[in-house]
Amino acid sequence: MARNRVKLTIGGSEFVLSSDESTEYMEALGRTVDREMRKLMEDNPRMSMNMAAVLTAINNADRARKAEAATDNLRTQVTEYLEENKALRAEMDALRRLYS
Repeated sequence: MARNRVKLTIGGSEFVLSSDESTEYMEALGRTVDREMRKLMEDNPRMSMNMAAVLTAINNADRARKAEAATDNLRTQVTEYLEENKALRAEMDALRRLYS
């Protein structure tokens, strides 16, 4: 897959990134980060661009970690449901054999 180069403007600074992701996807990420940083700085006029960048990174890392934990939890639940389903099917098959 060809790497895509995309120019993003985040917090008034331009960045050229190279990624396997689509240009549209990378632009959407850039807009999201820019919007989050600008919101932080609007809410707190004393916040510098660097502070907003670090806080945005921490917020995004927190969301990613929580989403990962939720995914792991769902994966565990699905595995448990599949095991329960397998046991119930075996029980059902045994009952069918017994009463047929």
